[in-house]
Amino acid sequence: MDLRVGNKYRIGRKIGSGSFGDIYLGTNIVTGEEVAIKLESIKAKHPQLEYEAKVYKALSGGVGIPFVRWYGTECDYNAMVIDLLGPSLEDLFNFVKRKFSLKTVLLLADQMLSRIEYIHSKNFIHRDIKPDNFLMGIGKRGNQVNVIDFGLAKKFRDTRTHLHIPYRENKNLTGTARYASINTHLGVEQSRRDDLESLGYVLMYFCRGSLPWQGLKAASKKQKYDRIMEKKMTTPTELLCRGFPRTGGLSSNRMATPSSTGAMMTRGDDPSPSSFRRATNNINTVKKASPIMPAAAGPSVNDLHTTNERVNLTVTVYMIFQGLSPAFWGSLADLWGRRPVYLMTIAIYCLSCIGLALVNDYGLLLFLRMVQAFGASSLIAVGAGVVGDIAEPARRAGYYGVYSMGQLMGPVIGPIIGGLVAGTIGWRWIFWVLTVLAAIMLTLVFLFVPETLRSLVGNGSGYANPTPFQYFQHRPHQQPVNTPSRFLQRPHFLAPFTYLLQIDVFVGLLFSGLLYSCYYCYMLSATSLLNDYYGLTTIQIGLCFIPSGVGCVAGSFVAGKIMDRSFRAALVRYKTVHGSEVDRAKIPLDFPIYHTRLHTTWPFFLAAQGVTLVYGWLFYVHAPLAIPIIFQFIMGFCMVFLMNGIQTLLVDLFPGRGASITASNNLVRCILGAVMTVVVDPGIQGVGVGWFFTIIGLILICSNCLYLFVLKTGTHYRTKRHEKANPQQEDEKAGPPS
Repeated sequence: MDLRVGNKYRIGRKIGSGSFGDIYLGTNIVTGEEVAIKLESIKAKHPQLEYEAKVYKALSGGVGIPFVRWYGTECDYNAMVIDLLGPSLEDLFNFVKRKFSLKTVLLLADQMLSRIEYIHSKNFIHRDIKPDNFLMGIGKRGNQVNVIDFGLAKKFRDTRTHLHIPYRENKNLTGTARYASINTHLGVEQSRRDDLESLGYVLMYFCRGSLPWQGLKAASKKQKYDRIMEKKMTTPTELLCRGFPRTGGLSSNRMATPSSTGAMMTRGDDPSPSSFRRATNNINTVKKASPIMPAAAGPSVNDLHTTNERVNLTVTVYMIFQGLSPAFWGSLADLWGRRPVYLMTIAIYCLSCIGLALVNDYGLLLFLRMVQAFGASSLIAVGAGVVGDIAEPARRAGYYGVYSMGQLMGPVIGPIIGGLVAGTIGWRWIFWVLTVLAAIMLTLVFLFVPETLRSLVGNGSGYANPTPFQYFQHRPHQQPVNTPSRFLQRPHFLAPFTYLLQIDVFVGLLFSGLLYSCYYCYMLSATSLLNDYYGLTTIQIGLCFIPSGVGCVAGSFVAGKIMDRSFRAALVRYKTVHGSEVDRAKIPLDFPIYHTRLHTTWPFFLAAQGVTLVYGWLFYVHAPLAIPIIFQFIMGFCMVFLMNGIQTLLVDLFPGRGASITASNNLVRCILGAVMTVVVDPGIQGVGVGWFFTIIGLILICSNCLYLFVLKTGTHYRTKRHEKANPQQEDEKAGPPS
């Protein structure tokens, strides 16, 4: 007989059972996909399956939370169809003869704590933490720990007011006695701390092979529970932790033992799993590796005796200084020249990498990351300034596209090389490799890169800040620039900030910065999402960064070609209307520069919004891996296309000030990127990966008004800016300069 539920799922053999129902292997008759089907008799004395399905729905979207595909009643049974998972941790524990290695326990603990933390963030407590309720995934998610069985779960606080449930006593024991907290035995209303205490017993069970209160006999169940409680309360910490490492963690701190953790917390305390996780960080020598951080390689948590949160702080600090530093160097580059700033900043970067390779203190690490960003970030602004110096407007977008391609290769090869270096010869060697590369670049710039700032060398025939070859080949007719006092002049360090006071500039930078920060969300979340939802290894995750980087490189190249073609077409139209050529070194006020640079970008801006709205839900429904990877490629392509359009427009608007205006662009991007560094993980944990990226997509859609504002009013603000700077020319007719 072909038994089905929901007219879609065929019931197969029984694969498990519990106190509140049986579990069967099922098959989707349309796709052939295997699922798990939990059945409960409608005549059950205490039916719980409907409630459990509602809890699953409330927790949906979280990593390691099975997805409920269908719930309903069929004949005499309530039925729930959920994702099919692999063996439980209890099954695996028995398979390896009841003893996990410390490495295995720590890796499991990291994921189990994350699952409990997510459940608590949704205002629920599990109340039945035990090895049987943690199952491994299957297939590509085979190394992901999943949590199941929410029949006993309960809300511990109001969703709207966050008021905690009241303190009560004389409650019956809920859960499994072996792992229940002492307060649960005492009849106290359970809270978050009790889930954590139970998890502590589970981890000790994995390390020890058994718990001291296992195997106790009694005449009745109540007497047995009383004996278990008494044994838990009287077992010394030293006995419970015997055989554990003595380098911190569970064996060295009374607060770290499960029973004392529960006993010493009050109901007002927030037993954050992240704080409980820190108790074991000192002995966690096998933390999961992840690809190199987007800004730079992060040092080992254990080598520096710190936490992941503090290491992630170095990324935020790096991005803040990466945003602020170009304001300093860009002003110098527009006054002293490009070449001196190149040499100074690369030297600073090289020295900071040496320090980072040798650092043994977290405070010094944080400082050196600031110095590293201070040196490295200038290349973004100065490089854009060089492009503005050497390229006329009709070819500027193409030049900037090539320049951006080199800049964007870092996110492509960085995660791969960084992961390989850190995984083979250690994380410190990442900074030694960067030191060598910086030294090579410093040598090449010193020997071969000439000065390009037009106020110093004009069209290149001037003589200033010479290379060694220029110095020895100096020709008599090649006059040195007569500006020896420029190094004594006071740079306009606030210039990049004053550009933000220009309404058209600020609005343009804001909507492009929003798109950049959205792309940063993709990159920041990629490691954890690919690991949690697809079970990829570190090297596999590193390879998954390649399509995104390739999209950026392709977008940069294509943007340059399309924008240059658009500019040449605009020149032809302008000549047809005005009957005169445009001076390509100076764009006239009535030339439609905003429309010319931006009108080709809008299809890609809309495409970025569309893929972002959908992107998070691809993980939620476990779409084939190729689909989110393709979406990352599209996002990278679209982001760079728009960024190049904005950057080229800014250099057109402020000729000769390319470094300073690029510093303004970099400032806005990095501030918004730093904000995303802080909110991306809590956001995904709080609302789920699907809704998080939907919200980001809606923000991008709202920014369409900023895009239209620049297109419609940009020429007006440019004209006002020109009139303010040249009041004597207010009455001149707009047009190409004579």
